[in-house]
Amino acid sequence: MTYGLWSSPCCRGSGRSREAAGRAGVGSRRLGGILFVPRRGIQWHEVPTGLGCCGKACWRRRGAWQAAGVWARPLKAC
Repeated sequence: MTYGLWSSPCCRGSGRSREAAGRAGVGSRRLGGILFVPRRGIQWHEVPTGLGCCGKACWRRRGAWQAAGVWARPLKAC
Protein backbone atom coordinates (compact mmCIF):
# COMPACT_ATOMS: atom_id res chain seq x y z
CA MET A 1 0.00 0.00 0.00
CA THR A 2 1.15 3.49 -0.68
CA TYR A 3 1.58 6.05 2.07
CA GLY A 4 -1.39 8.01 0.73
CA LEU A 5 -3.68 5.02 1.08
CA TRP A 6 -2.49 4.30 4.65
CA SER A 7 -3.23 7.90 5.63
CA SER A 8 -6.69 7.89 4.04
CA PRO A 9 -9.70 8.19 6.38
CA CYS A 10 -10.69 4.54 5.95
CA CYS A 11 -7.36 3.33 7.39
CA ARG A 12 -7.11 5.76 10.29
CA GLY A 13 -8.10 4.91 13.83
CA SER A 14 -11.50 5.60 15.27
CA GLY A 15 -10.33 8.69 17.16
CA ARG A 16 -10.85 7.08 20.56
CA SER A 17 -8.42 7.82 23.32
CA ARG A 18 -5.51 5.43 23.86
CA GLU A 19 -7.07 4.22 27.12
CA ALA A 20 -10.33 3.32 25.39
CA ALA A 21 -8.66 1.73 22.40
CA GLY A 22 -7.05 -1.17 24.28
CA ARG A 23 -3.50 -2.30 23.64
CA ALA A 24 -1.62 -0.02 21.30
CA GLY A 25 -0.66 -1.52 17.96
CA VAL A 26 -2.76 -4.69 18.14
CA GLY A 27 -4.66 -3.81 14.95
CA SER A 28 -1.48 -3.26 12.98
CA ARG A 29 -0.05 -6.58 14.17
CA ARG A 30 -3.22 -8.37 13.09
CA LEU A 31 -3.13 -6.57 9.76
CA GLY A 32 0.40 -7.87 9.27
CA GLY A 33 -0.81 -11.39 10.01
CA ILE A 34 -3.82 -11.04 7.72
CA LEU A 35 -1.64 -9.89 4.83
CA PHE A 36 1.00 -12.55 5.58
CA VAL A 37 -1.38 -15.47 4.88
CA PRO A 38 -2.14 -14.82 1.18
CA ARG A 39 1.41 -13.62 0.51
CA ARG A 40 2.92 -16.87 1.78
CA GLY A 41 0.07 -19.18 0.83
CA ILE A 42 -0.21 -20.63 4.34
CA GLN A 43 -3.17 -21.57 6.51
CA TRP A 44 -4.37 -19.40 9.38
CA HIS A 45 -3.04 -21.71 12.09
CA GLU A 46 0.45 -21.44 10.53
CA VAL A 47 0.80 -17.69 11.14
CA PRO A 48 4.10 -17.27 12.99
CA THR A 49 3.82 -15.96 16.53
CA GLY A 50 6.72 -13.65 15.77
CA LEU A 51 4.25 -11.37 13.99
CA GLY A 52 2.73 -10.49 17.36
CA CYS A 53 -0.61 -12.27 17.06
CA CYS A 54 -1.97 -15.74 16.55
CA GLY A 55 -3.63 -16.94 13.36
CA LYS A 56 -7.03 -17.34 15.00
CA ALA A 57 -7.06 -13.68 16.11
CA CYS A 58 -6.05 -12.58 12.60
CA TRP A 59 -8.76 -14.76 11.07
CA ARG A 60 -11.46 -13.35 13.39
CA ARG A 61 -10.37 -9.74 12.77
CA ARG A 62 -10.32 -10.31 9.00
CA GLY A 63 -13.88 -11.62 9.16
CA ALA A 64 -15.03 -8.69 11.30
CA TRP A 65 -13.37 -6.18 8.97
CA GLN A 66 -14.86 -7.91 5.94
CA ALA A 67 -18.35 -7.78 7.46
CA ALA A 68 -17.85 -4.08 8.21
CA GLY A 69 -16.81 -3.36 4.61
CA VAL A 70 -13.27 -2.30 5.48
CA TRP A 71 -11.70 -4.24 2.60
CA ALA A 72 -14.04 -2.73 0.02
CA ARG A 73 -13.10 0.87 0.87
CA PRO A 74 -9.43 0.78 -0.24
CA LEU A 75 -10.39 -1.06 -3.41
CA LYS A 76 -12.95 1.63 -4.29
CA ALA A 77 -10.29 4.32 -3.77
CA CYS A 78 -8.02 2.79 -6.44
